[in-house]
Amino acid sequence: MDSSKNAYTLVLRAKSLNSFTISCKTECCRFVGETSFRKQKLPSVALHKEACFPPILFAIFLFDFEDTLEEGVQVSIFADDIFIYCSHNSPDHIVKKLRRTLNNVYQWCKYWRLNISPEKCAIADLSRRMPSHPDISYAGVPLPWKTEIKYLGFIFSKTNQNNINIKYLRTKARRKINALKSIAYKTYGPRTKDLISIVNNSICSLFFYNCSTINKWSATHLNICDVIQTTALRAAMGLPIWTPNIILLKLAAQETLSRKIKRLATQSFLKHIAYGAHSPLYRNDEALALCQALDELPNDEDNLRLLTDSLSVLQALANLSIKSNKIILRLAAKIATREKFHQNIVLLWTPGHAGIKWNEKADNLARRVSESDPNI
Repeated sequence: MDSSKNAYTLVLRAKSLNSFTISCKTECCRFVGETSFRKQKLPSVALHKEACFPPILFAIFLFDFEDTLEEGVQVSIFADDIFIYCSHNSPDHIVKKLRRTLNNVYQWCKYWRLNISPEKCAIADLSRRMPSHPDISYAGVPLPWKTEIKYLGFIFSKTNQNNINIKYLRTKARRKINALKSIAYKTYGPRTKDLISIVNNSICSLFFYNCSTINKWSATHLNICDVIQTTALRAAMGLPIWTPNIILLKLAAQETLSRKIKRLATQSFLKHIAYGAHSPLYRNDEALALCQALDELPNDEDNLRLLTDSLSVLQALANLSIKSNKIILRLAAKIATREKFHQNIVLLWTPGHAGIKWNEKADNLARRVSESDPNI
């Protein structure tokens, strides 16, 4: 849900920019660039390119990537997808900003030994002005222009993107419903409970992913979502088409899809407010780093002082309970184990990053390791 929450934030931010443009009645040009990056081919002892990125290394990349952005240019990163976007009244200003940003990204990738394929990149103009296609290139290769662009399963377009997205999701759901029918009508008779689980986890989950955005759709679009759900449940339970929806949902022990989308969107919004400025991704990475430090430090030390710039980890340790995050509980257990050996452990918070001696030292060590050993 962390990565999807970033996508929701991205979409809501784009919508707020659009509404701001309408209220001010100014011509706003917005360019969006989508890239897809992957690690270069490494020796056989290195991680496979399809393997999971180490969370701590990925967090380091995220912190370092922000330095490549020009002022006014924003980015969203999920796995191996990069979404760069910029909004301004002047198209020429946007073109200059994006060219400088892409050049900085190219230099950043060379430094970290990564590679972005220009063939998988695209750029789109999402404003309502007359289309113009200035030359914007990456690594000397001009990027192709598109009328719409898809990121994390959501299609961005200058036209009515709600209709485009509902058509895309409905087509994808119908293909899965047809596959479900081929399974449900077999003679060996699969269990209805398993088929309902397939409906929830494979078909209805298409709408759960972007629930914070789909929640803003009109009642007509939400009714289309309910029709897809009832069609899938009839195929799973083998009930005729004239079965009332209220009875169908009661037998399947399900709630309407539109109501569940609104409930999940509300939960995501409340969770986002509860976290505030603290990101669970960075908190877990910092907690894992502290756990690894406690594992590698010798047990014969009397006093240990650990410096961290994650205030959320210290707050979680100060408010420890049985419902705390598993990684926080693991960190607390390691600290308690060392205290049994009469070790005094002190956790110090170092605010900020730049200008802090120990943070700068840790950053330099991370850069030195990345240059010396590509197999980390």
